[in-house]
Amino acid sequence: MTLQSRIYSYGMALFSFIYSLSCIPIIYWLTTPTTGEEIMNFAQNVTITLSHLSIVLETVLTKNHQLQFWHLLGRLEDLYQGYSKEVSDAHCKLMRSVRRKFWAVVIMSCLINMITFVFMFFDDNSIREVRSWQYSWTLSMYTSRASQIHHMSQFMAIEVLKMHLKLFNDFVKSLKMKLKCLNKKQVVQELNLVKFRHTFLWELCRNINNCYYWSQMINILVNIFNFTGLCYYLYDQTEDYKFHDLFCKLSSSAKFKRSFC
Repeated sequence: MTLQSRIYSYGMALFSFIYSLSCIPIIYWLTTPTTGEEIMNFAQNVTITLSHLSIVLETVLTKNHQLQFWHLLGRLEDLYQGYSKEVSDAHCKLMRSVRRKFWAVVIMSCLINMITFVFMFFDDNSIREVRSWQYSWTLSMYTSRASQIHHMSQFMAIEVLKMHLKLFNDFVKSLKMKLKCLNKKQVVQELNLVKFRHTFLWELCRNINNCYYWSQMINILVNIFNFTGLCYYLYDQTEDYKFHDLFCKLSSSAKFKRSFC
């Protein structure tokens, strides 16, 4: 790592750590949750913040494993000197797949945020409850995006590993036909290449597991808890017929705009 990249990475880690630690007391001070919905909302924000803290700590502690992953990846690709076209085609397919899935996650996240803000601004609750939602979710937006990016980074690392596993399998299959035409020295060289590639793949897999262990486990548990909280919120809104009132309000507002035009 260069000095500039090291300052940037440690600076962002320190900022994220301080932001996450200060987020929980600030949200509690602004919202002072008392009702069931407010307590559930505050608990969800606390779990998201704890997930962000675990991501920051594990990212800093596993810095060497992350750098080693990219170093081993470069050494692995150096072993495919005679297969540059196959590696280039595999990289293009990988980038197209990652871009599609990345934009799908971004669009879904934006839609969820838009729906959340619609419910916050058109809800018939008191101003205090609306502000409680606005304050808490606005402050925790940075931490929730960090969790999503962490998921995407692991997904990208696994996709890179899958790409090289496919290249390795294709190489082994093609080697079966080539061994009959090679002499003893060439056979030993090809088998050594197979051994080195397999070793690098195993090391890449081990580095991925070391970089995404506790933080990803906490991240998944937090997502399950937040999904449970969302189900509770939907149940509470359905019981109070708030969804019906909200949709009536939105439809009447749309009709008024059309008549005005």
